[in-house]
Amino acid sequence: MAETVEMDTPSSASPTTKMEEPMVAHKSSSSSSWTTMHVVAFILVGGLIGAGIASAIWGGIEAKSSSSGGSGPHQLTMAEYATLQAAVRMLEPPPSDPAAQTDFFGALVRLPFHDAATYTASTKQNGPNGCLNYADPANGGLPMVISMLDTVYLPHKDIVSRADFWVIAGNTAIEDAHGPVIPFMYGRQDCRAGSAPKPTGLFPNPESLWTDMFNIFVTRLGMTVQDVVALIGAHTVGRCHPQITGYEFPWDATGNRFDNGFYLNLLNAPWLRVLTVNNTNQWDFSPVPSANFMMLDSDMALRFDNAGQPGCQVYNDTACTPNNATIALVQSYAADQNLWFTDFTTAWNKLTSLGYSNLKPPAP
Repeated sequence: MAETVEMDTPSSASPTTKMEEPMVAHKSSSSSSWTTMHVVAFILVGGLIGAGIASAIWGGIEAKSSSSGGSGPHQLTMAEYATLQAAVRMLEPPPSDPAAQTDFFGALVRLPFHDAATYTASTKQNGPNGCLNYADPANGGLPMVISMLDTVYLPHKDIVSRADFWVIAGNTAIEDAHGPVIPFMYGRQDCRAGSAPKPTGLFPNPESLWTDMFNIFVTRLGMTVQDVVALIGAHTVGRCHPQITGYEFPWDATGNRFDNGFYLNLLNAPWLRVLTVNNTNQWDFSPVPSANFMMLDSDMALRFDNAGQPGCQVYNDTACTPNNATIALVQSYAADQNLWFTDFTTAWNKLTSLGYSNLKPPAP
C-alpha cells in the first residue's frame, strides 16, 4: 500500500486568528506567484475525467497522498470567504493571457473533482478530504497545483480545511471564468497524516462507454444522470496536455470561459475519431486538422451510447446510436446556458459534499 506523507500539521493557534486583508485580483508578471503560475501552466490538464497515461514528469515521484491541513471548529464568515477567494485570485493569470487562464481555471475545477470523485456511496468512504493519491496516474499534474495553492492556503489553514479550500478555489475559478456564482458550504474534514491513501483506478477512463460512466457516477457516487451530463460540461474550461494525459487540445475555442460551448460543439461539430501519436483515441474536427479542439470518448458518450465502437467513428456514421438517457439534456444545455448553470451548480454542490450531511454556509 502506498505510504502517506504529512504536507502540513494543523496549527494550535486560536481559531480567531486574524485574516489578512484581501489583495488585488491579479499580480503583475514580475510577482513570485505569477512566475510559479507560468511553470505550472505548462504541465496542467484541465479535464475532469482522469487521464489514462502517467507523464514521465511524475515518474520519479513516490506513491504518496497529500495530507492534512486545518480542520478546526472555526465558524467561517462571509468576509473570510471573500478573503480566501481573494487569496486564490492572487495566483490567477490576467485576461491578457487566455492560454494561462485556460490552464489555471481548468486545473482548479479538476482538483476538487478528483478529491470528491473517489467516493463510494455504499461505504460512505473516500469523499472530499483534501487528499489525493499521487500514485494514481489519473492525478497527473495535480501535485504541482496543490503546491501552488498551498502558497496561499497555509496562512489561512487555521480557519478552513484544505478540502474546503480546494472547493473555494474551484468555485472562484468557475466564477472568474464567467460561470455561475456557486454558494459555498464549509465543514469538510481533511485526512490525517498516516491514513491509508485513497484507492487508485476509480476515475473514468477517457475512452469509456456510457455504461462505464453510469456505473461510476450513478452507481458508485450516487449521482443522477442529470448530474453527470451537467458536470461533464465543465470541460468547457481547460485543455488536455499530451505530456500529462496523452490527449491534446481544449474542448472549445474559449477554454478560459465557463459557457455552454462544450454542448454546442458536442452536438454540431463534424467529429472524427483519430489515433494520436501517443496511441490514444480522441475525436478531432474533420477534416483534420481544421480546428484545434477535441472530444474524448467519454464526452461523445453523452451523444452516442456506442461512441468509439466499430461503426461509430465519425459523427455521421449511421451505426452511431443516440444516447437516449442523455441526449435531451445535452440539447437543453446547448440551447439554454442559464439552465445548465442552474443544474451544474446543483450537481457541483452535490459532488463536492459527498459523504457530508452537516456542511454549513458561512455566517454573515
